[in-house]
Amino acid sequence: MGEIAVTLPDGSELGLPEGATVEDAAYAIGPGLGDDTVAGVVDGELVDKATPLHGGADLEIVTDAADEYLRVLRHSAAHVFAQALQRRYPEASLAIGPPTDDGFYYDVVGVDLDADDLDEIEAEMEAIVEEDLDIEREERPREAALATYEDNRFKRDVLQTEAAGEDPVSFYVQGEFADLCQGPHVASTGDIGAVKLLSIASAYWRGDETNEQLTRVYGTAFGSESDLQDYLDRREEAKERDHRRIGREMDLFSIPEHSPGCAHYHPSGMRIRRELEEYIRGKNDELGYEEVWTPELNRADLWKPTGHYDAFKEEGEMFAWEQDGSEYGLKPMNCANHAHIYDSEARSYRDLPVRFSEFGTVYRNEQSGELSGLLRVRGLTQDDGHAFIRRDQIRAEITQTLRVIDDVYAEFGLEILYKLETQGENAVGSDEIWTEATEALRDALESQGLDYDTEEGEAAFYGPKIG
Repeated sequence: MGEIAVTLPDGSELGLPEGATVEDAAYAIGPGLGDDTVAGVVDGELVDKATPLHGGADLEIVTDAADEYLRVLRHSAAHVFAQALQRRYPEASLAIGPPTDDGFYYDVVGVDLDADDLDEIEAEMEAIVEEDLDIEREERPREAALATYEDNRFKRDVLQTEAAGEDPVSFYVQGEFADLCQGPHVASTGDIGAVKLLSIASAYWRGDETNEQLTRVYGTAFGSESDLQDYLDRREEAKERDHRRIGREMDLFSIPEHSPGCAHYHPSGMRIRRELEEYIRGKNDELGYEEVWTPELNRADLWKPTGHYDAFKEEGEMFAWEQDGSEYGLKPMNCANHAHIYDSEARSYRDLPVRFSEFGTVYRNEQSGELSGLLRVRGLTQDDGHAFIRRDQIRAEITQTLRVIDDVYAEFGLEILYKLETQGENAVGSDEIWTEATEALRDALESQGLDYDTEEGEAAFYGPKIG
């Protein structure tokens, strides 16, 4: 049997036999770590501890002290919810139930639920936690999985998309309950210290309004009751600061039914907006930007050379229509319009950098069920800017922009969490320029002493970015 090497977070390499799993690697590092291993992060992806490793992989071991542990625990809590639901409502049919940043949700059909039903389901969840059921991974033949979900079109869809070509496929089993799932999960339902069901809403399968409407139940979970209570207290405080409530009480803005996802700024709200615009204009002036304005309505041909048209049309995010033999759209971004202004005259490399800024209003066709006040909208005005620069100017340009971003956030008392998003599978352009641009962004972050996370493969198709 051959050997492979994986890279650990400190940059050291660990040699392992071919076929070794995340858990095997943990035991190779030390028996204590092996005993404590819950899951792993392989090449940036959270995986089950039984996942085989490949040579050259970046590996991080996840224990209950790791940041990723809470996500694993919440994924298991979603399964506890599904088990509790089917105990109380055997007719319920399950769709998907992923963890989220604040907890989890599960989409279901075949049962008529409302907020009054959540307490009894939550009580059943607490009983399942008390039962301390082992959560075990099982691999089952693909045909057996399809037979299991003969009457569940949602699970069959998952088998034909996310799990296409996989045989066997993984299930996680706890007591009488089993669910098709990649994992990872905690070892037992008893590891889930505290659970709470929060709300109920409607959602569409795959987020597509042409698909079936589902019932979505939101919940959260923590390792202890005290952590849960701290979260619930913060949640109540946040409700008091909810911008929708403040906007209504102070007569700042409204989002009427005739303009879903598009805000109307009332006089008091517009005064605040103008103050913010003038503040940002001053910052843009410091950076050397010249302000422009571009129209919302454009022929769709504008966005095709850059790839934006295909990207936004594929996701259903562009408002577009046919008129007089041409396709028109409301701009979902300002990039192509600014590129048009740049291309409108001949320029020399000596002219660079050339910088354009705009308070540009753009439109994106967000799903109606996802709209939320001013946080998730269909019409928004961006403080947008594009700097046309030489390759040797990338680092300096990003560095000065980061300084101004840091100043703005500090002035408003906001914490910044930086992340560097790197080249993904849909990237356009040469690997060489991607590498050069990515390293320039990395150098700029590190030259300013800024902490950041790297999100591998999460960049937009047109370039790496700092988010």
